Amino acid sequence: MEEEAKYDRENPIYNGISSFYSNKNNSEKFDILNILDIKKEISQKNIDYKIVNWNEAHEIIKKMENKVSIFENIFGLSISDGSENIVLLNSDLEKVLNGEKTVQINLFEKMENNDSENVFKIYEELNKKEIIAYNIKEYMKKHSNYFDVIISGKNYSFSPLRNKDTEIDYTLRCENYFDVMIASYVLETEGENEIENIIKDELGIEIAPFETEFQKERRKRNFSELSDEIKANFLAIRGFYIYHLEKILKIELKNNGLFDVYEHLESKLIPVLAQMEENGIKIDKKYFKDFENELNEKIDKLISNIHKIANEEFNIDSSQQLGEILFEKMQIPVVKKTKTRYSTDVEVLEKIANNEELSDEKREIAKNLLEYRAFKKLLSTYIEPIPQYADKDDRIHTTFNQNGTATGRLSSANPNLQNIPVRTDDGIRIRTGFVAKSGHSLISFDYSQIELRVLAELSKDKNLIFAYKEDKDLHDLTARKIFLKNDGEKVSREERSIAKVINFSILYGKTNFGLSKELNISVGDAAQYIKTYFEEYPRVQKFLDIVTETAKLHSFVETFFGTRRYIKGIDSQNKNILAQAIRMAVNTVVQGTAANVIKIVMIKLYEELKNDENIKMLLQVHDELIFEVKDGFEETYMTKIKDIMENTVKFEKVPLKANGNIAKNWGLLK
Repeated sequence: MEEEAKYDRENPIYNGISSFYSNKNNSEKFDILNILDIKKEISQKNIDYKIVNWNEAHEIIKKMENKVSIFENIFGLSISDGSENIVLLNSDLEKVLNGEKTVQINLFEKMENNDSENVFKIYEELNKKEIIAYNIKEYMKKHSNYFDVIISGKNYSFSPLRNKDTEIDYTLRCENYFDVMIASYVLETEGENEIENIIKDELGIEIAPFETEFQKERRKRNFSELSDEIKANFLAIRGFYIYHLEKILKIELKNNGLFDVYEHLESKLIPVLAQMEENGIKIDKKYFKDFENELNEKIDKLISNIHKIANEEFNIDSSQQLGEILFEKMQIPVVKKTKTRYSTDVEVLEKIANNEELSDEKREIAKNLLEYRAFKKLLSTYIEPIPQYADKDDRIHTTFNQNGTATGRLSSANPNLQNIPVRTDDGIRIRTGFVAKSGHSLISFDYSQIELRVLAELSKDKNLIFAYKEDKDLHDLTARKIFLKNDGEKVSREERSIAKVINFSILYGKTNFGLSKELNISVGDAAQYIKTYFEEYPRVQKFLDIVTETAKLHSFVETFFGTRRYIKGIDSQNKNILAQAIRMAVNTVVQGTAANVIKIVMIKLYEELKNDENIKMLLQVHDELIFEVKDGFEETYMTKIKDIMENTVKFEKVPLKANGNIAKNWGLLK
């Protein structure tokens, strides 16, 4: 008898990796009234603090309790042990507002007595403590205590900048830590995880974020004129509440059965990401400059040609002017209008370009406009900005956002490497500019069809399991069923491509109409394809139904490893909202489980490789992991990484398969 699909972590379907969480069902529970009492007590506490000098701080920290919270920003650093709260102010602010566009300031530089040794002593004492922080990853990176102050009119933004001073290492290396940002994210993956939002949600206390509070002050006086009391108060309040949030968040994690997700998965990933950000990846600046020049030449030619066809010069970037040229002067039939003007979006231009009833001239200008926009976007989104993020060694240190998506996948910023196009010519060309340093190569690994393998494992569908156990081509098998092929008949490339779209469409909840649009077929044909799919993989439909019912019953779904997402709209009476919520639920379970697998593997790889000078883990982009390895060691690490990726997580029914490549640049890795 075929095994029943069960979407429930406590049922046998989840027992395959039960050892991953040793205390999953044994978390201590707290009475809700007890939690409310704790929150009330904390919210009513007075926050007393004292401003101390940098040269005496380490002695004070030494006498504080073993558990302390830290909070830093451009004003300085606050440290609290729950009863004693100290603040160290940064006097570099005197130099910030000097009219320059960008100013680099050292957070821990005391202008009257530039004694880096005192700062080192502070970190030395902190490393002996158990640390509570907000976004502790930033404290774990070497030389991260500079801030970039971007000045634009009256708006200021502050972002971490890599410290160029390699002699003094201000790095948090504590073994015991608690991150309130990540804990809050585990509890609510779609919540607002800014520290002020967490304080409001947990304690009911409203404090203004930095931008809100000090925009008002800047209208009155320069930043440097803020009193020490204002700056210290800002730091002390956050440091104090961060300390007390640990207790509350731990209770809530345990009460929700999520503490082990925090402790064994998300918390362990923090130092992994810190090291990857610190490692960075090298770029070829000359390559990007040459690419920029090439694009500018193409853009100039397109501008000239567009103006020539229009028989006048105009602002191509002005939708209004462009609409008047296309639909009034050139008399192209109007495709679509907004409330105020002609629409000239991509869809409109594509329809004009593909309309064979129009003259060659009219179709050509539309094609030129599409190319122009594509080149401009490529230039402004990737080719010009990316080199600006490089450090003195031409390495880019993107920031990985652990709380950036609701499904658990990582996102990145400064620069955003996740939005580089995948498997397109433009994407490959952009990636080609990311290179290995001299004497090294890049290694790339990703999982083969990990989301479909997860679907097979969770649904327990015998045909899906067979395909992966026997290392068959799933898309070929699906095509044979959809197009009624027998074993002796060959599946064409187009048929396999259609089957691939269908296999993934089921995951993402595509409707008959949606599939028909993507494949450019009738709705009836699309419906028949989907019907045939579920006939071949019947347990998939059962699994989707179970996920839907689970979401409706609990208002949330969980991945194989227990990460949770609350599903908005799952109880809606609106059919469109409900359908979207169901798609979200299924996608979260499958994509979220795949994201969990990659995180678990990253933790294992970090533990195995962190002290190895011959290899560094650099990036995680989508499902791809990228490493930089010393020449001569490629095959050794190819074998090692493949083994870790395929055997760290062992599903009960379905094997995981990892594929790797070696090249000198990222563009050649796939």
